[in-house]
Amino acid sequence: MFNTHTIYSKILKMEKRLTVYIPNSTNGPYRILFMHDGQNLFFPELSYAGVTWDAAIKLQELINDNLIPPTLIVGIDHSIYRMDEYVPFNNDGIYENFSDKHRKPYFGNLYIKSIVEEILPFIESNYMVLKEYTYMAGSSLGGLISLYAGIKYQKVFKGIGIFSLSTWWNENGLDELLTFDDKLNQRYFILCGGNESGDNNPIKNERYILSSKKTYENLKTKVESIKFKLIPHGKHTEQFWQDHVKKMMLYLIK
Repeated sequence: MFNTHTIYSKILKMEKRLTVYIPNSTNGPYRILFMHDGQNLFFPELSYAGVTWDAAIKLQELINDNLIPPTLIVGIDHSIYRMDEYVPFNNDGIYENFSDKHRKPYFGNLYIKSIVEEILPFIESNYMVLKEYTYMAGSSLGGLISLYAGIKYQKVFKGIGIFSLSTWWNENGLDELLTFDDKLNQRYFILCGGNESGDNNPIKNERYILSSKKTYENLKTKVESIKFKLIPHGKHTEQFWQDHVKKMMLYLIK
């Protein structure tokens, strides 16, 4: 079953649309999986490319097979400022390659603050949930902002899923984000394709691979558990993420 909510974020000064998937034939309490780019998670007619993650279907299959406990998916739609909303450090490099028609100063820190201080309490007040079992996942810039959330709010998020991490436009920003000494009681799932460019461009593909490998190498001694998967022919698409989202759910949600 799906519920849709629109809430006003005082932190972001904008409305955020939430799509909550409640698994069939289950009762709470539920774990919580936050996922970014809510438009691309469930319904093809809303998805950017007409293909979705099939996130609800994959989650339901795992629950039906008793492989994970009952879990809600909370999909959060991105705004027209996606390339600023999902970024926690300088993103000038993005706009060297993309239009700046919809641009604000990057505000990924505020976006995650809004999830923690506004959206999570809203979910708690409307659903029977286990707050201590909260997870987050996303792709591309959504993977980056999930990584940021895991590091900066380590006591909130128990596991993080990072698909096709995009930081090629500011590797120094990634290096700074990964510079910390804390030991994180979290699980991380990192997925990268060998053909993220989609056209076998070796330079572009290597940028994605190096970012994901760097993240894995930096985190592997600092976290409870981590898995890194490099899929040789994987592309930067919803279909690729759909093919592997079930593995992420199975690994993270305990």
